[in-house]
Amino acid sequence: VAMNVAEQLKTTGKVQRGRLGVIIQKVDYNLAKSFGLAKPAGALIAQVLPDGPAAAAGLKQGDVVLSVNGEDVLSSNDLPVMVGSIAPGKEITLTIWRNGQTVEQKILLDNADKNSSRSSGRSAADGSDSLQSQSFTVENIGLTLSEQASADGKRLQVLRAEGAAARAGLRRGDYILAVGQTQVTEEDALRKAIAAAGNNIPLLVQRGTSTIFLALNLQ
Repeated sequence: VAMNVAEQLKTTGKVQRGRLGVIIQKVDYNLAKSFGLAKPAGALIAQVLPDGPAAAAGLKQGDVVLSVNGEDVLSSNDLPVMVGSIAPGKEITLTIWRNGQTVEQKILLDNADKNSSRSSGRSAADGSDSLQSQSFTVENIGLTLSEQASADGKRLQVLRAEGAAARAGLRRGDYILAVGQTQVTEEDALRKAIAAAGNNIPLLVQRGTSTIFLALNLQ
């Protein structure tokens, strides 16, 4: 990294870093199992930022970045360093783990120092825009949820987490957005997605203004 910075200063007088436009999280053992990976490795995309290179290239929440230009991403900490060492405007090739198989994806990086406006909106925990709600329980995972209809559409809020759900880290007030990469906004869709996912289930959860994946283990 230091050599790259020194070379940029020498040739251009400034340092530019490539930007992918994602928020990532660590792939631990349980998440690796839930996504069908052979081992904990790579960087899990928890959020794709709007109007960024990743969004333009079609990267998705739940994709796991396994390599950059053929170089393995051993942990989530590696990805920012690897991408940041590449100049903006360069095209890179990412190896992505998606739905149980690897996919090659070419992406044109932009500048990490570029100002981008992001609307934070209202916190996901703020239920003031809810018009109506209906609660239900998914007994086998220990979740009681509220199926809410709001001005922005339907969504599922956690009212109580026990058993496997509590062990996975789910909390009251969380919103379940997806099972793996299958979006769920109502009870039937959630039940079907969970039944199809098996015993190791990756859940995309919105907590406050952040999104994270949690691994739900039913074994």
